[in-house]
Amino acid sequence: MKKKDRNEEPEDVGKVPGQKEPHFQQIANASPDAIININSSDTIIFWSKAAERIFRYSEKTILGRDVTTLIPERYKLAHQRGMTRFFKTGKGRFINETVELEARRQDGSEFPIELSLSAWRTDNEAFATGIIRDITERKQNEEDLEKSYRTQKVLNSLLHLSITDIPLDEQLENALDIILSVPFMQLTPKGGIFIAEEDSPELLLSASRNLPKTLLVMCKKVPFGECLCGRAAASGEIIFTNSVDRHHEHRYEGIVPHGHYVVPIVSQYNVGKVLGVLVLYVPAGHVRNIHEEDFLSA
Repeated sequence: MKKKDRNEEPEDVGKVPGQKEPHFQQIANASPDAIININSSDTIIFWSKAAERIFRYSEKTILGRDVTTLIPERYKLAHQRGMTRFFKTGKGRFINETVELEARRQDGSEFPIELSLSAWRTDNEAFATGIIRDITERKQNEEDLEKSYRTQKVLNSLLHLSITDIPLDEQLENALDIILSVPFMQLTPKGGIFIAEEDSPELLLSASRNLPKTLLVMCKKVPFGECLCGRAAASGEIIFTNSVDRHHEHRYEGIVPHGHYVVPIVSQYNVGKVLGVLVLYVPAGHVRNIHEEDFLSA
């Protein structure tokens, strides 16, 4: 009897026990969802056309490899324990269930999936089939809807605040608290609101949260065009920075690295007239985010 070379692929790679192979492959390859079969050694033995598209591994590249190739590191131990338990007992937590997880593409990037897992046995071995749907677009749509809901909720709160009969400085402080609490904004919990003075091109710091005393004194009044807040007031445009850069003219000893969104507050009734500036803090190195900026522009 010929001794099997250790490097040879398992004999069942590319075959699906208990199925009429050509018929099964035609159906599997027509599916928009990835279909993957593994054996009890966690070896991938079937790889559909959609699996190639979704995971970006060719059939030739992936067949015979361990299925954990497709699993993020944090899930591997749980997967190995679960599959070991199933192949020994026939019972598994996710067998015949549909769950949402993350998977890993050939380039190492992760993406959300919906996984339906089923399994069967032959006389000699057990096998599992995973039907995998890439739900990246669905998750993005859900995230966008959630952000839209949160944005509307914040705007409603600000509108309600604007018609509340309380002093202006208290209104501004409450408005700042509402904005700093927005869950999808990656903000440091501090900031300020400047109001433009009527008789001179200056900003007056009218509300603040968690700003150091040195800065409160230094930025009590800021001329238009000076430092980040003055520049936003002069231009009427949002300014973003993710570091204490050269435009950050108001500095003090011991300043901690940080960035900003600096948002001009523009009159709805007098086009181009800047009523004030909202300054928010972000962590150093923060990446400018279109969703955050759209919210701040609302």
